[in-house]
Formats: sequence, structure tokens, C-alpha cells
Amino acid sequence: IVNFGNPNVLLCPRGTLPNLEGYRNHPDESITPLLKEKTWAPVVVDPSHSVGKALYVEACSMAAVAYGADGLCIEANIDPVTGLGDDPKQAITPDAFRQLLIKCEAIWDLRS
Repeated sequence: IVNFGNPNVLLCPRGTLPNLEGYRNHPDESITPLLKEKTWAPVVVDPSHSVGKALYVEACSMAAVAYGADGLCIEANIDPVTGLGDDPKQAITPDAFRQLLIKCEAIWDLRS
């Protein structure tokens, strides 16, 4: 994409292999500082697809922010069980999303 003149890219880690039982992929937020050091692109972590379960999205999100992520891609849905998406188990509710943003903002502020 960059070679063809579009510099508008980002890196979006979604976990690594091997999988750990209970997760969709092995969440590895610790890769964030390395990606930021080795590349110029912003790092936007996708905790929803990485962990694959709403139960773990909060912890993965906060860890990603603590590790220096430039942003998060979080799947939220009013009704995660019946909502659209590739896997409704990974979506959090809007209320959970609001609460998570407050926590992530507090962690973000500690990074400065």
C-alpha cells in the first residue's frame, strides 16, 4: 500500500500463535513497543478479535494502552448475543464500552 503511494496505514495486532486455550488468539500486547520502535505506523490493537470473548476485552484493552498502543479497535453492540458481527461473543455492551474508555483514559494519562 505504501509502495503505491498511500502512507495512510496502521498496524493492528490481533494476537499471535500458538493459541492459548480460552482465547481466539494469544493476546500479545507486549509487541506494541517493538512495533512502534521499528516502524513509523500507528499501532491500533484489536482486543476483541485477539481474545474472542467479551469477558477478556477489558483487560486486554487496558494492557494494550499501558504498552503504548495509539488506539484500540473494540467491538461493541447493544445486544452482543444477537448482533451482527463475525462472532457475537467478543462484543461488549455500550455501557461496558463507556466504562472501559474511562479506565483506558486514566492509563493513557499515566503514560505522559
